[in-house]
Amino acid sequence: MTLRHQLAGSLSAFLILLSPSSHAESGRSDYDLDNDGLIEINDLADLDEIRNNLDGSSLYASSDGCPAEGCNGFELTTDLDFDTNGDGTITELDDYWNRGEGWLPIGDSSNKFSAIFDGSYHTIDNFHFNRSTSNVGLFGEIDNAKIRRLRVDGSITGRSEVGLIVGEASNSALSELIAYGEATATYTLGGIAGDIKNSTLFASAAHIRLSSNWVGALVGRTDQDSTLEAVYATGSISHGSAGGAGGFINSGRSNTTIKNSYTAVHLDGLSKAAIAYIRGRGVNSHWVTDYINTTRLGTSSKISNGGGFSLAELTCPTTANNTDCADTELYSEWETSTYEDGSPVWDFGTGQQLPALIWNGAIIRDTDNDGILDEDDDFPHNYAAYKDSDNDGYPDFWTAGCNTECQNSSGLTVDHLPYNIAASLDADADNQPEAWNSSCNQTCQQNSGLVIDASPNDRNNKNGSDLTDNDDNDDGQIDADADSNGLIEISTLEQFRAIRFQSNGAGRRLSGYGEIDSSGCPLAIIDGYPKAQCIGYELVNDLDFDTNNNGKFDHGDSFWNDGKGFVKIPALHGILEGNGFKIRNLTIHSTEPYENVAIFGELSNAEIRNLAFINSSVTSTRRRYEAAGIALLANN
Repeated sequence: MTLRHQLAGSLSAFLILLSPSSHAESGRSDYDLDNDGLIEINDLADLDEIRNNLDGSSLYASSDGCPAEGCNGFELTTDLDFDTNGDGTITELDDYWNRGEGWLPIGDSSNKFSAIFDGSYHTIDNFHFNRSTSNVGLFGEIDNAKIRRLRVDGSITGRSEVGLIVGEASNSALSELIAYGEATATYTLGGIAGDIKNSTLFASAAHIRLSSNWVGALVGRTDQDSTLEAVYATGSISHGSAGGAGGFINSGRSNTTIKNSYTAVHLDGLSKAAIAYIRGRGVNSHWVTDYINTTRLGTSSKISNGGGFSLAELTCPTTANNTDCADTELYSEWETSTYEDGSPVWDFGTGQQLPALIWNGAIIRDTDNDGILDEDDDFPHNYAAYKDSDNDGYPDFWTAGCNTECQNSSGLTVDHLPYNIAASLDADADNQPEAWNSSCNQTCQQNSGLVIDASPNDRNNKNGSDLTDNDDNDDGQIDADADSNGLIEISTLEQFRAIRFQSNGAGRRLSGYGEIDSSGCPLAIIDGYPKAQCIGYELVNDLDFDTNNNGKFDHGDSFWNDGKGFVKIPALHGILEGNGFKIRNLTIHSTEPYENVAIFGELSNAEIRNLAFINSSVTSTRRRYEAAGIALLANN
């Protein structure tokens, strides 16, 4: 199955209704052909109809063919794909687009799913939804349910209690599940489930990229004696300044147990990272210290025969109970986690791989732990990249989370021409490569449609180098980054004020809804294409808020603002280079009794250097800072 089909298309008024009647298989004479008490689900319309039959006793209001004692659930008979027109993208042309909101989860707080759903080792591919609601996933809320033997590949967005497979599970059993893809939420996000209560998760894996203020790689939150056994996660997590991140879960309460499990999720650089914030037990479970730089455990947590180990230590064993690779038995008693037929859950790899789930006889492995399964990874042994569209050995882009050190040590070079096997280096993005790939012979060159660049490092091929050309895109205007050093020039007070509209400095945006001007910025590979992108700002002259030049800041100045002065810039997430210049007479005065004031509300992954504030004042009715109120909060 191919993941990474990107959502595309406009949010037009064109609406494909859920449950298209032309696809539905209502009116069958037998809904349970194999007489196992599970109604067959043959297509997306059948899947959608489950919401009207939450106890599993019928489908399309019919139980024809069910055993005398009745049916109690559903089973997939085939793989399903939400790319219904097969064009490789999810748009309004696909069924279940639903004006861009995508799938409506099965079950909610008033009507919970309470039956069996057996995926029969099938995959639901290109699953998607984009909703501002909570308790969302393939299933929204379930209670006294069993969901098993299912893989879901997709990309989802929700508010809280969000998971690819389940939003919230109570008193339920989840087993043999694979969550594969990307998910975003405001709070309480998990790769498989957002929240589980008095429930179990067994023999399951999440290969994911997650982003939320409160996030766990496998489950966002657990409660009421829940257990995770023989589970693992790979990929990456990013989160905001609130909440935190967990390699297993984010928050576990009331005797949560994590047994015979591991996490290889990248949490490096997160300010509030936690391995598993639990009030319960961790038994024979591990995390990779190479990827996680902070650990935080609940005060009543108990860790037995587990903990943080290096990637080299954890990949070394080829069997459970191995004592040759570390001072302890790294996978002690992991062989006790078995399926009902007694077969093992785990495959321990080659001595250079982490354990992987055995799923219906196949080994589900992500060797480089980048969240992309080996079957879909063009560089399965290199975390830095996974996609090479033209198969020339040069990746289309870097893996999200692969920083400069990761890129430099990878041995790879990103492809500037990712869909043409003839060449890979085009630093000025003029579609004229600097050289041919060594594997491209004369016939390849002639068929490529390319010519070698006679003026490298010159985007418009007419004025020498981009470093000296202040109009790289040849539009007759001076570039936002005139010297192409990656920093947007600031020469006016309005440009300084406008930092608030583009806090990372990727380009100049002069209003909240204005277009980003990245002209002159160095090129970066973004989504497989070279794109101009800067990383901050630089002053090119002094700035003075005494705009009427009367020697003081008063009502005659442009930024007087009824005496309140300059309005705080909410955040800076890039560089502010002063180049030795000065900002004079910047004044902020708050009349609100409990308002914290500063020039910047937050500095995160930011750097301010070589800049002086002269005769500047930041005051409020509660506290006063003299030329020192740079930021209220600083992270990294």
